[in-house]
Amino acid sequence: MARRFTQQQQRRFARIQAERQHRLERRQAAQPTDATGALQHGTVVANHGAELEVESVHGARVRCTPRSTLLETPVCGDQVGWRAADADQGVIETILPRRTLLQRIDDHGRARAMAANIDRILIVAALQPEPDRLLIDRLLVAAELTAIEPMLILNKIDLADAEARHAMDALVALYHQLGYTVLESSTIAGHGLDAIHQALSGLNVIFTGQSGVGKSSLLNALLPDEQARTGALHSSGHGTHTTSTARLYPMAQGGAIIDSPGIRDFGLDSRDPAHIAQGFPEFAPFLGQCRFRNCRHLDDSGCAIRDALEQGIIDPRRFESWRRMTA
Repeated sequence: MARRFTQQQQRRFARIQAERQHRLERRQAAQPTDATGALQHGTVVANHGAELEVESVHGARVRCTPRSTLLETPVCGDQVGWRAADADQGVIETILPRRTLLQRIDDHGRARAMAANIDRILIVAALQPEPDRLLIDRLLVAAELTAIEPMLILNKIDLADAEARHAMDALVALYHQLGYTVLESSTIAGHGLDAIHQALSGLNVIFTGQSGVGKSSLLNALLPDEQARTGALHSSGHGTHTTSTARLYPMAQGGAIIDSPGIRDFGLDSRDPAHIAQGFPEFAPFLGQCRFRNCRHLDDSGCAIRDALEQGIIDPRRFESWRRMTA
């Protein structure tokens, strides 16, 4: 005997069928040319903690979770292979080979990837808060050791009085002498923005630097169509963290900018003095020239690095940065 459904059961069955059809249509709309479940390629454009935002080759944005079997966690800039799990959800199954990878050590001593496939590290400093020279040097060393070209941007120059201008000129002179590109900018006055645009054209770059130096305001000025949040300085002079997630912003002239959360401290993945010394280009002519092979470059006799320091060839501020990084 054929079973008869009640009207309530028929309505429930029809609703379930309609919901299934709606999910199927949403899934097909999100994947206009790829079969459902097929492995697709995309770029990680945002990190939301447990979830990552991936931009497909069609320009659609999909929330994805990494498969538990992945040996590494995908980060902004990664090219990945992913499969659709639902209409607007996916699973990242592979990370394609990386050209470059920027990492830092967290508070627990673990290496944490920050961004992948980047061409240039933009280190943003400002007159307020006072530049953290150790952080700047750590980022420069990280760039040197990963073969990523760094560039220093000195922001908020509209705040400079005569005394601040003198300190700023000394900072610029130090890094210029070492061969680094240093640009000055002011989002209030619009100063330096064209030069920065030109320097970034066609490149994938990451914005780094201590909190409160105006990274988000600078990003807004460079990408006026994007809505990066901005924040004010605390009265203490320490900046507020205004970026809660790493995000990749495409640039009209090609390339992209990755905005990273504010970093109060950037830990290198090694404290080995010999390894860190390789990140200081002014040390290069003197490495391997010390009397003893195990020279610590501190109070050892016949130390070529110490001799260069005493002769004024190596700046004492940079030597102090190296000493603190290796302590």
